[in-house]
Amino acid sequence: MGAARRGLPIILAVGSVPAVLLGAGLLEDRAAALRASMPIRVVIHWPSAEGLTTSPTESWLPEAQQRDLVALARDSLGESPEPFRIDPLERLGRAMGASGWFEGQPTIRRAGGGVIHVVGEWRRPTAWIRFGADDYLVDDRGRLMPLTYGATEASPPRTPVLNPGTRPPRRPSGEPDYVAPWTSDSARAAIELIDLLHEQPYWAQVAAVDAGGKRPDLRLVIETDRGTRIVWGGAPNAFNPGERSTQDKLRQLANFYNRPEYGRHIDAGSAGYDLRSELILFDISPGAQPTSP
Repeated sequence: MGAARRGLPIILAVGSVPAVLLGAGLLEDRAAALRASMPIRVVIHWPSAEGLTTSPTESWLPEAQQRDLVALARDSLGESPEPFRIDPLERLGRAMGASGWFEGQPTIRRAGGGVIHVVGEWRRPTAWIRFGADDYLVDDRGRLMPLTYGATEASPPRTPVLNPGTRPPRRPSGEPDYVAPWTSDSARAAIELIDLLHEQPYWAQVAAVDAGGKRPDLRLVIETDRGTRIVWGGAPNAFNPGERSTQDKLRQLANFYNRPEYGRHIDAGSAGYDLRSELILFDISPGAQPTSP
């Protein structure tokens, strides 16, 4: 009897193993069913003037492009994604990184309640490059961003680079290349000049920057809102033999803009002039009589 009593716990312990396994299987099935029914919500941290925001209305990114990115995120996750698997999140990260909006691949972070966060460093839109009938948005390194308008299409105000000299970068498949910068040195110099002029108080008077097309020498030209052509010269902040410095050119433009006798406009009341030398010769427009600079 004593032996039988001593054996009872052993028999019970062995007999409980199938029950434990069965319970674990049921729990896993219930968890899988719960995960399958759990709605997945992607929260993209949008770029704003101050940093990042989860509010789409506070972002400078147009609503149409926001919708495109949300659709891309959903497509990359697939139908009813398993929230505890890593491969849907990896697909999402690669898709966002290849979209042309981020510097590299953003961070994909999973939160509770089926929420997935997309947080990354957004590229900085700097200029438009006009090629043919289209204006292409580029960042400060001359890389394409996925936003294009027809030259006459309604859109936010644009100050384009004209005559870039080369086509927009493309992949061998013919799709836009969001990694390679625009191949034209003159186009990249014009982008740098637009970025520089954007910080000046007379920015609203700058209508475009002509990169000079395929000219052998680099000669950038500022076109004003009055149709004036102001020869800037070589790339900003570079050594350009025979030209005054970038800061001197900016000071001269500010001088014209600040003085009433020049109409408070960088064209100085003329039809055009050359900023490269210390002596500025005006192309006088009818009725304009600017004094010596």
